[in-house]
Formats: sequence, structure tokens, C-alpha cells
Amino acid sequence: MSLPRGGRDYPRTLPEFERFFPDEQSCHQYLATLRWPAGFVCPPCQHRGTPWLVRRAHYRCRSCRAETSVTAGTIFHRRRIPLRLWFLAAWEMTGTKHGPSALDVQRQLG
Repeated sequence: MSLPRGGRDYPRTLPEFERFFPDEQSCHQYLATLRWPAGFVCPPCQHRGTPWLVRRAHYRCRSCRAETSVTAGTIFHRRRIPLRLWFLAAWEMTGTKHGPSALDVQRQLG
């Protein structure tokens, strides 16, 4: 299955969500595709090219050696909750016309 494109391909049902985002890695890949649609661009030096993967979703520029992550500068930055859980909460909140209450989301996600 190809990687979803932000704004165009997004799961409409829970089974689709499970296929789109089966694990944390798929969520990180989705964010990387949204952040760098034409490939990695280093935020400090604007170098384009394949970065080194330092650890899960942390990249190091081959030119200036600056480190960045796909969540830096987003609402997910420095959050301890798994990204997949954030995605599921967002999906739950946008999945219906009027959206669920916060209590409904809390019950469903624990």
C-alpha cells in the first residue's frame, strides 16, 4: 500500500485507519511526507537530500549535521503519548459531523 497523501487520502472508517496507520512508524512516515513532500530539506541550512536516520523519526543533515524530527514545530513535539494515539484521537474528533465529546474520546482511547 502506498503512503497516504495529506488532505487527499485519509481513512474514512476505522478499518481504513488501521490499514493506513498500523504502527508508530507509519505515523512518522505520514508526517514526514506532509512535512517534506519533495524530500527532506534541512531546516537550518536548507540542504536537500537523504539525511541520516539517527533514531526513530530523528534525522541528521549530511551537510550541517543538524538534527531534527518530523514532530519538531508541530503540536506533537515533545509529547510522550504515542503518535498513533494522537492520530486516532484526531480521527475520532473529525470523523463525525458534530464530533464526539471529550468524554467519548477519553472512553474510547483510555
